[in-house]
Formats: sequence, structure tokens, C-alpha cells
Amino acid sequence: MICQNCGGKGMTIDEMKENGSKHWKQQALIQVLKSEAEENKMKKYHLKDSNGCPIFGVKIEKLDKYFCDFIIYKAISWESDYSDIYEKKFIAKVHWKWDFCTHWWFYGEDYDESLVDETEKDSYYHICSGISDWIRLFAFTRKLMHSLLGDEQDWYDEKDKELDELVLKGFEIVEVKE
Repeated sequence: MICQNCGGKGMTIDEMKENGSKHWKQQALIQVLKSEAEENKMKKYHLKDSNGCPIFGVKIEKLDKYFCDFIIYKAISWESDYSDIYEKKFIAKVHWKWDFCTHWWFYGEDYDESLVDETEKDSYYHICSGISDWIRLFAFTRKLMHSLLGDEQDWYDEKDKELDELVLKGFEIVEVKE
């Protein structure tokens, strides 16, 4: 790394140390922090199905000791060897804190993160410690819709039923009579 604060001499950190520069440690720390920030920003993770096909992706934007900022997206198409997602659909931008407090921005199904359309930024949820309740909410609505729409629904397979039973164990769906 070249230091811009050494009278324009363009010294490396090693040269700064050798020449007795007082701020070589500061420049070395800046270099490490920039390197870590770039490394963390580039990390991606995929949730793959039993065939190895990517279903969802997470792209880390910022990772710190106390929080993580990331984007969640749905895979639309992928590489033929399933190694990466080719086309994706934005789902949410998330800020996850150390205390399990989360901030979710859903922005809308057609939100294009590259356009940064401010009019779409109205779907914010602050979810603290209750992620399990939100998971149950999805299982509850899916199971309820299957029971209301009938067994001929091909979108609700045995794996879905097993997952919902596991997530909803100890809970029951009850119709409320008014």
C-alpha cells in the first residue's frame, strides 16, 4: 500500500517504517480493514436443494463483529453445473444484529437494486427475537391454504407437509366462529 500522507513520496508501509514515519501503523490498519471489507462484501452463500440446484442466495454487503448486512434473492436460473446463480429475483435487504434483532426491507417484488428506486423503499419490518414466529407464520398459511384449497394442489408435496408438521409441532390451526 502506498501512503498518501508522506509528502507525496508514495512510500510503501515498509518504507515508512524504515524512514521513521509516525503513521505507518495507521496506514497498515487501514489496509487490513479495506481488505477485510472487500473480502466480506464478496461472499455469497446459496441454499441448494437435494439435487444441488440453488434455490436462494445471500450476498454479504457488510460483516462486522456485531452485525451483518446482506441481500436475499431467489434463484431464477443458474449455471448448468449449479455452481452459481445466473438470474435472480430480489427478496429483501437485511440488517442482522448480534442480539438477534433484525431489520428487513422488502421493497417490492420488482425492485431492481441497481436502480435504487426510492419509491419502492416502503416495506420495512423490524423483527426482534421472533424469527421462529415468522417461520411458523409461513408454515401456518401454507398448511391452511392447502387444507382450504384441497389435496389436488400439486404445489404442496410430502416434503412440504413434513416441514410444516415439524415447524407447527405443538400448535394447532383453529377456525374462529364469529
